[in-house]
Amino acid sequence: MNLIQTSFLFALGALAIPVLVHLLSRWQAQRVELGTMRFLQEVLVESSARQRLRRWLLLATRTALVALLALLFARPYLAEAGKRDGDRLRIVMIDRSASMAMPGAAGRLIDDALVAANSAMHDLGDQAAIVWAWFDGDVQELDHHTAAAPAAPESLNGTTNYLAALSWARDRARREQHASCDIVFITDLQQSGFGADEFSTAVLDFPNDLPVKLIDVGRPAANNLAIIHLGAPTLTVSPENPLTMQATLFNYGALPVEEVTVALTANSGERARRMKKTINLLGDQAQELEFELGVMPPGVWQITVDADLSDDLAIDNRRRLAVNVAEPCPVLVLDPGGEGLPHTQASYFLRTALEQSLEVKRAANKFATTVQYAESGVGGLANDNQRLIVISDASGCSPAQVAAMEQRVRSGAGLLIFAGSTLSPQTAQAFHQAGLSPGQLKTQTSAGASPFRMRLVSTSGLMLEPFSDPQHGDLSRLSFDRVLDCELNPATKVHAWFDTRRAAITEHTVERGRVVWFLSGVSGSANSWTNSPLFLPLVQQMVADLLGLTGEGFVHMRTVGDPATEFTVDSSPKLDSSSVKDVPKQRFDAPGFFTVGDQTFVVNPAPRESDTARRDIESFYKQYGLTPFETDAPVADKLVHQEQRHELWPWLAAMATLLVLTEFFLANRTPA
Repeated sequence: MNLIQTSFLFALGALAIPVLVHLLSRWQAQRVELGTMRFLQEVLVESSARQRLRRWLLLATRTALVALLALLFARPYLAEAGKRDGDRLRIVMIDRSASMAMPGAAGRLIDDALVAANSAMHDLGDQAAIVWAWFDGDVQELDHHTAAAPAAPESLNGTTNYLAALSWARDRARREQHASCDIVFITDLQQSGFGADEFSTAVLDFPNDLPVKLIDVGRPAANNLAIIHLGAPTLTVSPENPLTMQATLFNYGALPVEEVTVALTANSGERARRMKKTINLLGDQAQELEFELGVMPPGVWQITVDADLSDDLAIDNRRRLAVNVAEPCPVLVLDPGGEGLPHTQASYFLRTALEQSLEVKRAANKFATTVQYAESGVGGLANDNQRLIVISDASGCSPAQVAAMEQRVRSGAGLLIFAGSTLSPQTAQAFHQAGLSPGQLKTQTSAGASPFRMRLVSTSGLMLEPFSDPQHGDLSRLSFDRVLDCELNPATKVHAWFDTRRAAITEHTVERGRVVWFLSGVSGSANSWTNSPLFLPLVQQMVADLLGLTGEGFVHMRTVGDPATEFTVDSSPKLDSSSVKDVPKQRFDAPGFFTVGDQTFVVNPAPRESDTARRDIESFYKQYGLTPFETDAPVADKLVHQEQRHELWPWLAAMATLLVLTEFFLANRTPA
């Protein structure tokens, strides 16, 4: 017997109440011998024995009634073990990777897999539950619970990952604690889907009581010519430099291929270039091709290489790449002074740093630096072609120039501001009202005997990522004589601190643009950090990050199945076009070119999916430590111990009623 509300058992302490009442109400009388009453002695002795018995019965009745009420509120019940519908569960997992698109007996291999799945369902009873799931690099459980197999997907692009699929099946079966589960696993046993033997078995830890039926629908041999690589020396090139593409082809079949035309197409808007070459390739051999496109006009060029042949796996006959042909990035440097000797200008060190070769790997060209002096007014600040404005000394900016900067930033330009010398209250207020300040700008603080040093550097973003390793550049070596104090806004991100109270490098957004403040000066007379070897890479890294040149730059290479945490890709009927919307937790599920703003995502199938080599069934069971079974063999149902709560309160209530009547009867016939 079990209880639902065990806390009511504390009420059993009330059993002491009838006992105390019994003890306190006992008849106590002083014995007096009277001669006239001696004839009643025998009658009184007999009556006293009967009253004593009734009092004990009354005490037992009251005690049992209290105990019965406590049990009644505790709600006892009896648990019954038995069978229930749906004790049998079959998890059917079907491979939907790219290799399952090869020709099969019923059309494609995945069509053969669905035929085999239907055949594996005949031994299930009417009450059995079925879970259907596709798998490649990920697993997708289907909202399909009938015994008939679901419809085959039209496009197959994923990469085989058996460890991920079996891990999902293991966890899915563990959720069904009261069912007898088995797994039907249908695949072509592609070798590229296997991991290392020891690693797979140790990580998977597949339960021995979970049987797996493996159905192999693969082809014994396949002919496949694949383009496994397409590359360029760099994904960002100057219009002055010729562009050369390298393509690598591999023949995974045993038979040679002859006179195969390989075509390259490059598109940028309405502009296009095309080239063709012919190759002969023996079985199990690779060959590299070079396509010299020459000097290309500026723009993002989407490049596709196609092998014109019919083989068993068509998805790898095409490969894509994008190259950004870009002019030098325009950067406007605003100097608060007038034209004079170059080394006396506040912009001298910035201009010198930006005129050096850019060290960011993916941007091969230099910055196109233009210097404007504050005395010339708004000037180039209102130029829409300026993607980045650098203020060498914020104290020299006029309210009109701050207003012009605000308009450029809100339209998408970047802004890098060096605090410089002491800001006047009017200038600080102008930056604050325009939303260009990281917070409430205060006064400058001098270092005194010990200079300020940069510390507590954040490497969560790409701006200071190269400095995360002190061997590549320890920013704490830089020293500063004067810094600008600021009471930061909650939305301001801090990349680096001078100490725990003073921010060094901050960033915040203003509509479409980004604003970065360096809360110290860049003039050599104010700080000695401009003489450090770290000055050049730090300035170039901040400028490159604001221009979008850090990290992957403007071209992002992805593989089918990679997470697209920032976007969702809606595939269109055309392979090379789609729309991208701002929805998180999605993945790239089809090859093609996807454009988001000025960013281009290039998605290709995984090269290892082109390998058509296979493994046998025995090695599959052995590698993952699985227990095999046959679908037409009888499988014993699991006995499910269900807690069907047969509550006892009606019986307890009836007994309590009977005890109340008994207590009433005894109490009226038992004097105190």
